Amino acid sequence: MHQFLPHGVIPAVLLPFCDDLSIDEAAFRAHLRDVVATEGLSALTINAHSTEVASCSSNVQEFPPAPFTMGQNAEMALAHFKHIAEATDLPLIAFQYPLATGQGYPKDTLLRLCAEVPTLRAIKDWSNNVPQHEWHVRTLQALPRPVTVLTTHSAWLLSSLVLGCGGLLSGSGSVIHDLQARLFAAVQANDLAEARRLNDRIHPTARVFYADPAADMHNRMKEALVLLGKLPRAVVRPPLVKLGGEEIERIRVALIEAGLLGASERRAAA
Repeated sequence: MHQFLPHGVIPAVLLPFCDDLSIDEAAFRAHLRDVVATEGLSALTINAHSTEVASCSSNVQEFPPAPFTMGQNAEMALAHFKHIAEATDLPLIAFQYPLATGQGYPKDTLLRLCAEVPTLRAIKDWSNNVPQHEWHVRTLQALPRPVTVLTTHSAWLLSSLVLGCGGLLSGSGSVIHDLQARLFAAVQANDLAEARRLNDRIHPTARVFYADPAADMHNRMKEALVLLGKLPRAVVRPPLVKLGGEEIERIRVALIEAGLLGASERRAAA
């Protein structure tokens, strides 16, 4: 694994819970088997935002330190990543948040991270800024030691991929992994007609998954998997709460529009 180069289609899976908020291991194994069976994937992401790690134990994931939201400098970011790199030889992926959050890394900082942390192999790009995103693609992937740009701009995935990203890492891949793999392959093959056709199928799910408030994106994906018969229930841990019936119905309609659920099918969301 220490030689793995993150690239291609990497779904970020969800974490099912039982009604008592414990991890539903059987449902999680079934979910992993369902996703990994898809042709065209290069890896899976676990223990991430999509698995609600903020409400899990503190030893399962590294996030940018909270004080970064009040302002950071390059030395802080470098110290954070070097500390992690010293603890493991696994390849690292930096999550590039929007700069306005304080948890994104300015260009000069990002270049220093790429140069001074040899195990940094990719960024998960959620800069949410098209010119900055294009700079990442053009610059980082052309470094002497290339750093892959994995887009997580799932609300505008086709637009992002055509800029030349080396892959995608997306929570919605927990539901639409097959469509994402086929879209990435079409873009790589310069088949714009097929890419646009697949994007038209993806669009209804992006519209409902990434609606406001953004904190509910993975909550909505869980409800989608229940509607598709792939999860037994859509339990989320606090501070998230169960979605209302109207929103679940919007998700059902989106799945029908995407061709993922028959119009006559109405599985009970739990």
